[in-house]
Amino acid sequence: MLMESDSEHLDVDVDAGVDSDIDTGVDEGIGAGVADVGADAEVGADVASGRTNQKINLRVWLKIPDAEAATVKNTLVRRLGFGKVLEDVKKERLFSIEIDSGDPEEMARSFAKELVNENKESHKVLIDTLEFEEGYVPVKVALHIEDGEAISTRERLRNRLGFKNVVDVKKATVWKLYFSLLRPEAEMNAREIAEKLLINPHKDTYEILMCL
Repeated sequence: MLMESDSEHLDVDVDAGVDSDIDTGVDEGIGAGVADVGADAEVGADVASGRTNQKINLRVWLKIPDAEAATVKNTLVRRLGFGKVLEDVKKERLFSIEIDSGDPEEMARSFAKELVNENKESHKVLIDTLEFEEGYVPVKVALHIEDGEAISTRERLRNRLGFKNVVDVKKATVWKLYFSLLRPEAEMNAREIAEKLLINPHKDTYEILMCL
């Protein structure tokens, strides 16, 4: 942002006024030149270091049996007819935290301490990537409307815990669908399951993160 300030000169003596204007102009010119050099140097340092925002993906899942995942599995098998192709259902929480400075690995450890209940949850950290193990189809479900919980998490990290380098937080649920099928049949069934049960089309969006 560029800020301009106007100064008023009261010319009591013409010569003194001229001298004052000249001195002021020279000083301001030198000051502006130094500021420009400093700004250029800072930008140059950023470019040279390749400094960009980084995304910390924090995957979190229960160590103990997940009642919600069990309920979804039972519904799919007993009520929606997927018993012949669906072997299991598991669930994870996903926090995607964008930062503009700091060591991402160190920041990830700090975030995990705040967002993971180590007594009953396990977690995995990925930086600037999102990968899943083979053997299941991950279905990522997130709100396409404003996510109050994600906003609350961001404000908690920034304002209450002092992580001012947190730019944004997004939250999603990842459903892990285990099939007795291979591609593309597994992906087709995953889409059908997502649209029939896992999402509310009025507020949710989903993405198939294909593994298997």
